[in-house]
Amino acid sequence: MLFRVPKGYSAFRCLGSLCQDNCCIGWEIDIDPATLDKYRQERGEFSPALLGGIHIAETGEASFKLGENERCTFLNDNNLCEISLRMGEDALCEICRSHPRFFEWFGPIKEGGLGLCCEEAARIWFRREKVFPLDQWEIPEKTEEELPFWYDALFFVREKIFCLLENEELPIFQRLFLLLKLCREIEEGMGRHRPQHLFAVIKEFFERDLSCAGYVAWNPSTALLSGLLELYSGFVQLDSGWGDKLKRAKENLPELLGKRSGFLAKEENIRWLIRMAEYIIYRYFLKACYDECVEEKGWLAVSSCLLLLLLALEKGAKLRREDREALAKAYSKEVEYCEENMEALTKYCRDMQKMELF
Repeated sequence: MLFRVPKGYSAFRCLGSLCQDNCCIGWEIDIDPATLDKYRQERGEFSPALLGGIHIAETGEASFKLGENERCTFLNDNNLCEISLRMGEDALCEICRSHPRFFEWFGPIKEGGLGLCCEEAARIWFRREKVFPLDQWEIPEKTEEELPFWYDALFFVREKIFCLLENEELPIFQRLFLLLKLCREIEEGMGRHRPQHLFAVIKEFFERDLSCAGYVAWNPSTALLSGLLELYSGFVQLDSGWGDKLKRAKENLPELLGKRSGFLAKEENIRWLIRMAEYIIYRYFLKACYDECVEEKGWLAVSSCLLLLLLALEKGAKLRREDREALAKAYSKEVEYCEENMEALTKYCRDMQKMELF
């Protein structure tokens, strides 16, 4: 099987006790059956504490118990994992071994990445140069599944999207507008049921004058931005601080929008927002191989950019690189890692396809 990842993926190392946030606090961590069996077979002096720290639900599913301040019972005072310290990293459950990595399988191809809910993963992503080219190598996993029907065409489309987003000659809102327009045309083109037709759609799209007035004019309306804040405010909130940010943005929206031009005059702020869009496209776009919802994936990227822009405007010129990375991490943690929130966001993005932006 071919394994593909963005550059920087292999450089990831957990910060352990140096992490300002901690994935062992506030999360219910499920234990996979194979690891649970291993724990039950443990016979060392650590065994009583190990089994005593596991909660078994009526369904038979297992998870680590949470103690004071929702800390995993095995997280010690130095914010280090006692299971790892006593039994080695190989004894960790599947989630703890892989987090914050994510994986997607497309027949004989596996893609991996680092979820932005981790501060070190966010640092790596936002401080890299570009998404492409990807690193790739062969791994010993096997599959009987064939490459999805749309994979080659959509992989090519995704690469062209990254080129579009990286085009610094175009204003940021123009790039986001063109992303949505391209996604709509690709989804419409998929109705022809011929992957080769998508290559023709791409060719025709990029032969146009993308700097023409009709493409430059788009600017997210106050109604669109207000609706986004309303949407995200209705999500399940894991951290009260995140809810407070959304509330302040809703209350101060006119004032924040007055700071928008100045904020976007700084290239580092634009690059941060573009990197966020690229992350969403990298992680979710190829899922359209199966559901054919291409424009939905474009709206996922655009909505994340616009929300982060609104939240960043509170600090404006005082926003540091670390602040930008922390905002993206909070977004990922609150939205991506809550199934209910992702379902609500996906529904919103599908509804947005009815808007006449073009």
